[in-house]
Amino acid sequence: MQRVLTEGKFRFPTRICVKKLALNIKCSGEKNVHIQNLGYQSKGRRWQNRRRRQLVVPRRDRHDADAQLKDEIGRKTAPWGITVSSVEIRDVAIPAQLQDAMSRQAQAEREKAEQELARLARIQQALFQATSALLHATTEAQLLEDVCRVVTGRAGYRLASIGVPEKGPDKAVRFVAVVGEAADYLRKAKISWDDSAYGQGPTGSALRTGEPQVVQDFAGSSRLALWHELAGTYGLQSCVGLPLRSDDKVIAVLTIYSAEKNSFDSAELAMLERFAAELSFGVQAARQKEERDRFQQQVVRLSRFQKALLNAHGVMMRARTEANLYDGICKVIVEDAGYLLAGVGLVQHDAVPPIRPVAVAGGGTHTTEILQLAMLRARAADGSGPVGLAVRSGQIQVIRHRSDDPTLEPWRPRLAALGVTIGATAALPLKRDGAVFGVLVVFSTLEYDFLDDEIAMLGSFADEIAFYVDILRRGGAPS
Repeated sequence: MQRVLTEGKFRFPTRICVKKLALNIKCSGEKNVHIQNLGYQSKGRRWQNRRRRQLVVPRRDRHDADAQLKDEIGRKTAPWGITVSSVEIRDVAIPAQLQDAMSRQAQAEREKAEQELARLARIQQALFQATSALLHATTEAQLLEDVCRVVTGRAGYRLASIGVPEKGPDKAVRFVAVVGEAADYLRKAKISWDDSAYGQGPTGSALRTGEPQVVQDFAGSSRLALWHELAGTYGLQSCVGLPLRSDDKVIAVLTIYSAEKNSFDSAELAMLERFAAELSFGVQAARQKEERDRFQQQVVRLSRFQKALLNAHGVMMRARTEANLYDGICKVIVEDAGYLLAGVGLVQHDAVPPIRPVAVAGGGTHTTEILQLAMLRARAADGSGPVGLAVRSGQIQVIRHRSDDPTLEPWRPRLAALGVTIGATAALPLKRDGAVFGVLVVFSTLEYDFLDDEIAMLGSFADEIAFYVDILRRGGAPS
């Protein structure tokens, strides 16, 4: 609505444009009056809406409308000492071209608003579906994979990932779940969570700062210059990194990539941040459930292990050679105690390989290769795996969560290629006269396996093996 107010000493005209109507209002007063805002715009609109149908009736009815509007405006202006003497409603013709342009613009705005509402509804529905996955997932790995699949499927994003921080010196980001058409991008991109240029992306920054990171224009962000070319190859235009927390500590980041610029508006970000909070609780619940399951399995394992020790004593008593002893012990550990794989390696000074596998049981079709891989470079100065450390230090070495341990990085790609899932590892040195002559290595499919009581029993078991080996090497036989 437009008003042109002309100040006058006793009488002044005011023109108010109301959509397709014009109101000519003549007012009179006894003083010079300066009016900045009469507040008639909304009043005129409300009145017009109420009278819309009457305005298309014959002209004689307009006199009644003029009178009604004059009374309504007069009541508002009377306290100011202004008297409305007349009101006249006149039609205003809008050119056809302008009407068409206004109609097209209004239609475009409606379609854009409808598309935006549909997109937000689709995302909200997808996040609701992802939330239901929190209730049905049996493991953390399954939960994270399902969430990424929903985000890239129903919600229509190009790529979704869950990255966790590695504890090594380079502070690399390890992706435990990656789903989407551009999944190869994360397999090729170098991403860390340190202060270097490789840690300035949405994932690394969210891990480091604990705050959501939004990039509306990937190619236009100077801090993402390292990844511009690669991201462009995979059609990634914008992204957001959402930290996942457990006990106020950032444990992972959900990173979502879009094929459109400026994809993450305030409404969408609010939904995604709420979902990230729910996912954090889901991860905590999954970990607690896995912890309970592991404890129950370990209780069963300890019971089985105690029975296995009795069988192992029988093996030791019957063994007439070291080879018989090692083979029998490994079979008992796998078949009776229920571990994934067990093997024995003997130290070879100044020889290649430095530790020679002499017995192995379990592990499926890649049993020997797994054991050889575990003992590779174990005697080297940089042999940082549990077998190498056990041989060099003479102390029991335990890795309860192999997927998070940075010391196992050299072995991880090969194990993945073999399709082998190892949760935890224990390496127990075999000693004779205080010197390490071999190592017993045990693999478990369970992460966080090998409780303290279990390790204590395995340590005593390794000492007994070494004792019987010493008897055999002295030329005697167990009795």
